[in-house]
Amino acid sequence: MPDDNVTISPDEEELIEKLRLTSRCRGEIYETSRFFTDLPGNRFEALVQHLIQSGESNVLGILMNITAVIGVRLPSRILAETLKMIDPIIDFHVPYRLQDASAIEPLLTVVEMEDVPWERQAYGALIAAELCLKHNGERMKVLKVLRKLSISVRSREARALVATGIALIEKEEPGSPLPPLLIDEDPLKRLPEERPPVVIGGDFSVRRPVPKIGRNAPCHCGSGKKYKKCCYEKDQEVLRDASPYVGLTMTQVRSQPGLVDDAQVIDEMRPHEIKRLAPSSLNEDQLLAAYDKLESYGLRESAFAMLLELKARPDQEEFAAGHMEDLLDAAIDAGETGLARRIVDEIPESFSQAEGTRLLLSIMEKSQGYAELEAMTRRGIVKSDEESKRDDPLIDMSYAFENRFPGLSVVFARAAMLGSPERTFDNEMLLDVIRTGRAELDLDPWGDHAEAYFDWTLEKMEEDRAEQDRSKEMEDLNDKLRSANELARQRMKELQEKERELESLTRAFQKAKEAPSDPWPRKREEPVVIDEAGRAIIERLRNQVDGLKADIRQRQQDHRALRRQLQEERTRLGKQASVPSSKSEESDISGEDAGIPLEFGRSPKKILVPEYAPAFLKACELMPSPVVAKALRSLANFAAHDETIWRQTRGIERLADVYRIRIDLSHRLLIQWKENCELKALDLILRRDLENWIKQYARSSCRGS
Repeated sequence: MPDDNVTISPDEEELIEKLRLTSRCRGEIYETSRFFTDLPGNRFEALVQHLIQSGESNVLGILMNITAVIGVRLPSRILAETLKMIDPIIDFHVPYRLQDASAIEPLLTVVEMEDVPWERQAYGALIAAELCLKHNGERMKVLKVLRKLSISVRSREARALVATGIALIEKEEPGSPLPPLLIDEDPLKRLPEERPPVVIGGDFSVRRPVPKIGRNAPCHCGSGKKYKKCCYEKDQEVLRDASPYVGLTMTQVRSQPGLVDDAQVIDEMRPHEIKRLAPSSLNEDQLLAAYDKLESYGLRESAFAMLLELKARPDQEEFAAGHMEDLLDAAIDAGETGLARRIVDEIPESFSQAEGTRLLLSIMEKSQGYAELEAMTRRGIVKSDEESKRDDPLIDMSYAFENRFPGLSVVFARAAMLGSPERTFDNEMLLDVIRTGRAELDLDPWGDHAEAYFDWTLEKMEEDRAEQDRSKEMEDLNDKLRSANELARQRMKELQEKERELESLTRAFQKAKEAPSDPWPRKREEPVVIDEAGRAIIERLRNQVDGLKADIRQRQQDHRALRRQLQEERTRLGKQASVPSSKSEESDISGEDAGIPLEFGRSPKKILVPEYAPAFLKACELMPSPVVAKALRSLANFAAHDETIWRQTRGIERLADVYRIRIDLSHRLLIQWKENCELKALDLILRRDLENWIKQYARSSCRGS
């Protein structure tokens, strides 16, 4: 923040007065800038701080244009602070043509302040994006702020500015020419050439501040002189400052708004003018209007002074306290803990304050104690692949808070489970922590949503493993097919070579065997006789060719068989993928993996109404309510031929017509089912008790038979 005790010299006060008289046009700004050429650079900083403190937003915009014209580079921290106050906002980017990448971080700091309006936040973030693009700044820092703004801002104009900034950062390619940037604009050419038209009196009905008198009539002051020889010139100056209030000039109204019973006077004043007013001179409506104007410009100290005066007025205490709560939130968001504490002290104890607001203020005042907690939480949320293999800090905090802070323990346990769903062992232990915490909070231990989430993660992991197995099987088949194709190509090549070799030998022997025809009688030549060795070679080659042909035919048949197998497997996997299913769970007990899961496709069409064994009814009274509810739903879905439940049902090899259905990680539902005849719920047990249950049920069945 700028220094609160900036002092300026009389010469600098004259320069500020020249700024006040300068209009926002090319010629006047150029002329005024000549008075600032000899001013030392550090004094520009003092002038900016003074204008920020006084709230002279339009004068601040004129000064920003002048610094750009004469080439004065302001400190990036002070320049960023002008974003809160400068008016119009389009003058803010002009001095940034002289800045570099070091100006990005201070600008982002101001942009992220809660008391800066959306449009100014978006405009500042866009300028930061342009600086990053032009000077090769840290893009991720700028992009992070832009992405956060894209979530928080609601104004259409602000969202458009944010989208432009994101596009600049994400779509720019290294080495590509820079697009037109605001910060590259010429500071003078962007300004209008002519001075804006002057409106005399404003958009209101003018009331004469002095009586209407003829020029030759006696002067109203009682001097005895003619009016034109006495007060005429002075009254003309007063008339040029006419106001909508009889007998008052605008200067009088602005310096003493309490002279009129109208809050609109405050709305038309600039923040620095309101800041100079004595709160005691304003009426209730004017105090509220002054508070709103000052708070909107971030002048919270002065806004608080207006609320203090309003609170002291009769029957206004509760009304002022409500606005103090709003100002308290703004002060906390801006990090002004001193002001926030003074506001809290002024709010009556009977007036309700949000618990979160009081807690946040306490945390900010003692922030050092929360630094380590923030560091641990951040490591738990933002962890690398290597760190994810080690203990999760969120798990540690859940265990640490289990006995003393059960609510925090449950919250951190949920966060740990959500952040690392693959850590099934840790998450199963965290479920016990959550149940303990809920019991401590007088809640149903089994009723937390984390239970359902954990079951879902297990099913998802099973489905993922099944999908991986199918993908591996497909890859193996593709490898076999590629190997068969390669081998077939090699054998075909060998066959072609042997056939060419055989053809060459055959032609040679045929040529040697047949004598060429000759029209002249010659001595008859003896026929070529092929010895035993030659015949053996020919026979051996022929056998090799026949063997190669047979091998190739066999390979081609194998190739076709593999292709059919691959096509059948693809069809089978496609059908499985089109119907959601989960891989049958691992065996609950040793030696019980022989049970075959029921197939939904061959399930009967008859709906059986379930019966309930006494053991099942007794278990429903003892088991947690969520477990019982899930068991009843599973039984009903089984009776209704629900595919998901049927695929989760496993037979028990040692017990005829007895099946188990997985309810959750720790519970199993035992049923007896005879197709189209009987469906009976036998029992609801813990998974670890399944082996003993099977033995007891087998013995009781034997005795019964």
